[in-house]
Amino acid sequence: MAPTSRAIDAVIFDLDGVLADTEIVWFEAIRAMLAPAPFTWEQNEHLVGSSSAFTTEWIRTTYGRPESPDVLAHMISEAVNEMIESIDLAAMEGAADLIEGLHGRGLLVAVASQSSPRWVERTLTRIGLLPAFEFFVTASEVARPKPAPDIYLHAAERIGVAPERCLAIEDSAHGVEAAHAAGFTAVQVRHGVAPAPPQARAHAIIEGLHAFDFGWLERPPR
Repeated sequence: MAPTSRAIDAVIFDLDGVLADTEIVWFEAIRAMLAPAPFTWEQNEHLVGSSSAFTTEWIRTTYGRPESPDVLAHMISEAVNEMIESIDLAAMEGAADLIEGLHGRGLLVAVASQSSPRWVERTLTRIGLLPAFEFFVTASEVARPKPAPDIYLHAAERIGVAPERCLAIEDSAHGVEAAHAAGFTAVQVRHGVAPAPPQARAHAIIEGLHAFDFGWLERPPR
């Protein structure tokens, strides 16, 4: 990509909790899979922003499940992908307008998610945003999940923009940490049903995507 006078040339979005309020989908899917054993919203909050491997191991340990990690991970994936078909899902307020504004300013946009490729593609399709992105990357493509910086460094490489010229929009503590560690400008958005506490590593904190400041593309928050 040719150099520009902007400070930021690419914006990378997390998916769950940023572009789509999918935590209720994960919660209902895991609760149904574990029934009749109880699974509370407080337990679900403990898993927000964590990797699939962490979620699988937590469920195995907490509930004494006999399945292997691979089998249990497949069961979770199937339950979540089935649940998305039965729950109304829409893009977060302000998402489409923000992406349109970024495109109009010549920015590149992509998605970097902890979730499986199947889930990311299906979710973006359901909320009508799949065509809006250059590409998406998932934790399956890198050695370490968030909070390690791998997924954001991979996204920067794929999009052809240096990390210091990338901005990430995240909601979770792990996501903010990953973006910060990758050398991105990290903006935390706190909307949805399970907003994380304000993160010290975030360069800016907003209460919704409508509050994104396009001036940050010229002078990123520090």
